[in-house]
Amino acid sequence: AATAYGTNRLASESELTAMQAAGLSPWRLARPALVFGLIVALMDEDRMVITVDQVIENHGHVVVVGSCAAFSPPVGGSPYMISKAAVEQLGRALHLELAAVGASAGVVYFGIVDTQMTRDAMDDDEIGRELDGLLPWPLSRRISADEAARVIADAIKSRAAQAMAPAGWDVYALLRGVANVAVDRQLITDRKLHALIHKIEARKGA
Repeated sequence: AATAYGTNRLASESELTAMQAAGLSPWRLARPALVFGLIVALMDEDRMVITVDQVIENHGHVVVVGSCAAFSPPVGGSPYMISKAAVEQLGRALHLELAAVGASAGVVYFGIVDTQMTRDAMDDDEIGRELDGLLPWPLSRRISADEAARVIADAIKSRAAQAMAPAGWDVYALLRGVANVAVDRQLITDRKLHALIHKIEARKGA
């Protein structure tokens, strides 16, 4: 019953890959997944705006707001990306299980959404800017919060199993099994990335 509330809370976290580099602690990065578990344990149906039972009764559709961080190289923000991988599996589980009762679910993945938190972590921070610079175009393109909202609305209307924005991430997602092997091999020997990781570690120890 806490699924809708939990996913909405997770959605309030900006889709970033550089939050740890900006000085945010592992606790702060992992909080979305932990918050979901806490809500499941503490909230009752009387406090819910909508429950999964109501979705099933009305043959409705649940959208789980995820992130392309779920399958991106987890450099500088692994706790955050681990939480997003968990969100992806939550959406997949709902997609498969709700089909048995006449309802449906899907996952919406976002790259970088242009929010104030994004600007604080990636524009106003030296290490954040360096991490952002590692992301090639068009994956580095940002979308507005309004664009993200339209993607979610369209996913609900079409009962989509999956939607992604901005364009380009869908190709990466489709090829991730092969692409991530190649990307990891390249990053392992990337001296610029090694220097950046040392900067991150130095900041954590400061």
